[in-house]
Amino acid sequence: MKASLFASLVILIAGGLLGWKQHGQLVTVRESHRLVEEEARALGLNPEALLTEGKPPLPTKSTREDPGAKIAEAKSFAKELIAFGKKMKEQEKSGEPPDEKLQKEIMETLRRFMDLSPTQIKAVIAELKDSQDLDDDMRRGIVGFSIMMLANDQPEAAIAIYTESSDMKGLEEMGPHVIASALGKWSEKDPVAAMEWVKKNAEKYPNLVTEDTKTAILAGAAKQDPKLAIGMADDLGLKEQSRVANGLASSARTSEERNALLQTLRAEKDKADLTKTTLMSLGGQLTNEGFESSQAWLSSAKLSKEETQSIAQGISSWQAGADTGKWIEWMDGKVPDDTLTQKTDEMVRQWTRNDYKSAGEWIGTLKDGAAKDSAIKSFAKTVAPYEPEAALQWANSLPEGKERDQLLEQIRNTKPEKGK
Repeated sequence: MKASLFASLVILIAGGLLGWKQHGQLVTVRESHRLVEEEARALGLNPEALLTEGKPPLPTKSTREDPGAKIAEAKSFAKELIAFGKKMKEQEKSGEPPDEKLQKEIMETLRRFMDLSPTQIKAVIAELKDSQDLDDDMRRGIVGFSIMMLANDQPEAAIAIYTESSDMKGLEEMGPHVIASALGKWSEKDPVAAMEWVKKNAEKYPNLVTEDTKTAILAGAAKQDPKLAIGMADDLGLKEQSRVANGLASSARTSEERNALLQTLRAEKDKADLTKTTLMSLGGQLTNEGFESSQAWLSSAKLSKEETQSIAQGISSWQAGADTGKWIEWMDGKVPDDTLTQKTDEMVRQWTRNDYKSAGEWIGTLKDGAAKDSAIKSFAKTVAPYEPEAALQWANSLPEGKERDQLLEQIRNTKPEKGK
């Protein structure tokens, strides 16, 4: 079922104000945010205009506040929120997008929501649950906003709100993703407490305590202490080495964090396989961040040949894009020829599919050698079904020998794509 206009705007503004795009934690949340942006534009709204003022500062709570008065304030706000939800429902029925005045009212309402403490938010949610004036979609949108809002800075509160509201229809869909993120942030501050929560709640909430959740906790712990995180893997029940490696690599976003992780892995003499897998995962992460931003760390890390090869094997052909040539040139002379040949073949193949013109121009700039030969073979095989004559010309530019003859024969036997 298509989300209501109100719920869609809540998700849209939550995603923008809270900076989910900057965290790289929840692919599902980011994708939901993208889809909601498209829906908003289809309704005649301007998502960017809603978010122009950016994220408001986090409220500073006073220890002298009267708890009773704050709860009363929250209940009063809940009534306003219910009335506002009804107003949005009527707006949706009209088929007209919110005008500028109403969009500003939406922003102001959600800003006021963000000023509430976790205790006040719980009070608001309790009022919403009892209200007969809101439908399930509206409740879910507001509760989801609350959890998303708190997950990064107050993860314990976010988890508590979700578990106390987990019986709400439709909310279970977002649970595994947001709770994994919240537990990961909690683990950055207190990994032992986060792990204890998992141990106590694994049976009660099996849909929340997933392998992704455990990996997020390990990643959070690794930001604080990579050695501690490695030791936690067994306690968390993470048996797949690739998950442990992904958790460790995802924790290392800065040069300092990567250096700490690298030093820890070097000290783990009996975990050579984990080191290799982790560095391969790190290679994929570096590819995603871009060659230029990754190069500073790669140049300063004093990597061994084995470490360099592991990172090179993890470089992602899908993510390299326009940096493909730079990554291949970086590998040339640093990794064994068989690794260079294999990575060049897969990366140039993908690059050629995406942008054959740029790939071909880059190959023309290469000096003779293993990288160029491998690039030509990959390029020629990839374009052969579409441009067989051009593929033959590229193949003929290779040095004479068995490999060239085999490539020429393969191109001649390639069936052209239909319609080409």
